[in-house]
Amino acid sequence: MFSFYLSKGSGSEGNLKIGGYNLDKYAKPGAQDSDIIWNPVVDDGWTINMNGLKFKNGAKLDIKAEQLGLDTGLSYALVPPRDIEEITDKLNADQNITCHKEGYNDLDMYECNCTKPQYSKLKPL
Repeated sequence: MFSFYLSKGSGSEGNLKIGGYNLDKYAKPGAQDSDIIWNPVVDDGWTINMNGLKFKNGAKLDIKAEQLGLDTGLSYALVPPRDIEEITDKLNADQNITCHKEGYNDLDMYECNCTKPQYSKLKPL
């Protein structure tokens, strides 16, 4: 087991803890061990099973993917092509955030433009 905390910018230090975790640093204030959701990995990597996706407010996305790859080293999300349209359509309909496709060799990238107020109103997944 290991856990990591990414720096929040200047004056903040990241941390990698091997053999445990620190709820005070990695979780919301007042969290307890029982608040942690454990997920077994599917393969040798950072892939977990997924049976749907919804926003914290309960709005569901009709995605088809059955697995989710986790990677702390990426500044973007890898999304199956069959699901990206559902996600970008939902962002546009619910938040008025527009996304457009940008090709990069064999990897299609989507960039979503939003203002700081729009970003602050986004609900967690």
